Amino acid sequence: MRSLCYLLPFLSFSAYAQEADTTQLKRGYTLFHPVPRELLRDVAPDRPGISQSAHTVDAGHFQLEADFVRLHREDEQQESRRQLMLADVTLKLGLTRTTDVQVRLQSWQRDRVVPNPGNPEPGRTTRGVGDLTLRLKQNLFGNDAPHHHVLALSAYARLPTGQDVGAGRPEYGLAVPYEFDLNGSFDVEAQLEGESRWDRTSAQRELHLNHSLLADWRFGPAHRLEVFAEGAGFWNTTQRTYQATLNVGPAVYVAEAIRLDAGVHVPLTNQPRTREVFAGLSVRI
Repeated sequence: MRSLCYLLPFLSFSAYAQEADTTQLKRGYTLFHPVPRELLRDVAPDRPGISQSAHTVDAGHFQLEADFVRLHREDEQQESRRQLMLADVTLKLGLTRTTDVQVRLQSWQRDRVVPNPGNPEPGRTTRGVGDLTLRLKQNLFGNDAPHHHVLALSAYARLPTGQDVGAGRPEYGLAVPYEFDLNGSFDVEAQLEGESRWDRTSAQRELHLNHSLLADWRFGPAHRLEVFAEGAGFWNTTQRTYQATLNVGPAVYVAEAIRLDAGVHVPLTNQPRTREVFAGLSVRI
C-alpha cells in the first residue's frame, strides 16, 4: 500500500501528459469559424498578477477580464500617490488558433497626490475615465499541447484618452510570457517585458525593463480553488531605480468559464514603495 502511495503522483503526472493534443484539430478555425465548445482550452486569464498567460483566447470566442476595484499606493521621498480604480475592463477576442487581440479601458479612476511633511508643494486630485490600451498576443508554441512549454509575444500601445488621469502621452511595450505546466494542478509562469513610458511628474519618457516569476496551484473539489504567488521586479533604466513586489492571492472557479480572484501586492524594496489590493473576475464567452 505504501509503494502505491509513492506511485500515485507519477501516475497522475503520466495521465496528464497523455491528454489529447488538439493542435491539429483546431487548425482552420478563425474569428468567423469559432472553435467548438468541446475543443476549448481552459480559461487562462492574464490577471491577477503581473505575468501574462502565454495562451491566447480560442478563435471566435470572447474573454472578459475586469477589476471590480483596485487600490494602489506609491510612496516616494517627496509625496505619496494614491489611486482608486473601478471597472478596469479588458475584452479579448480570439482571431486564429494562436492569435488574439485585446482592448482595455480604465473605466474610472481617481488619482490623489499627497505631499509628505516638509514638501511645500500642494496636494492635488484628478478623476475621470482612464487610458485605452490595445494589445496583440501571438502564441509561438504550446497553445494546445498538454504538458508542454508555452511561449508567446505580447505587444501593446496605450493611448492617452484619460487626459487628466492616466499616462498623459502614448506608451508602448513588448512582453515575452512563458509558461510550463508541471502537472494538472501546478504551473509556473515567467515574463520579461520592455516598456516605453511617460512620466507626468518629470515630463520625460522612460524605459522600463520588468521581470516576473509566478507559481500557481489549483486544488480542491474539481480543481475549483486556486492560489498564486508571484515575485516581480521593475527596473527604471532612465531614473536608475529598481523596485520589487510580492503578489499573492486566491481565486475560485465558480463555473467552468467564470473565475473570481483577489490579491495584494506588497513591496520588497524601498523608494518607491508600492502597495495594491484588488478583486476581479474573468469570464469566457
